[in-house]
Amino acid sequence: MRKNEEFNYMLGTIVRDLPESVRGALRGGIYSIMSKQGTREARDFIVKKKNDGVITEDMEKNLLDLIYAYSKYR
Repeated sequence: MRKNEEFNYMLGTIVRDLPESVRGALRGGIYSIMSKQGTREARDFIVKKKNDGVITEDMEKNLLDLIYAYSKYR
């Protein structure tokens, strides 16, 4: 992952409308999965949260766009 601070800022702006308790867990989960596992796992996590009703479809699209934009493909 590149530009960690910028990624974290953009992640925060996307989830800012969520309740604080959900926002922190979601941000931490996505950041941790992206940095330790990878884009595919982060995508699965985001889709699962949308299916659970935690995030909206628009938020899911924005989060997926963000993780793909900040991914390194080798």
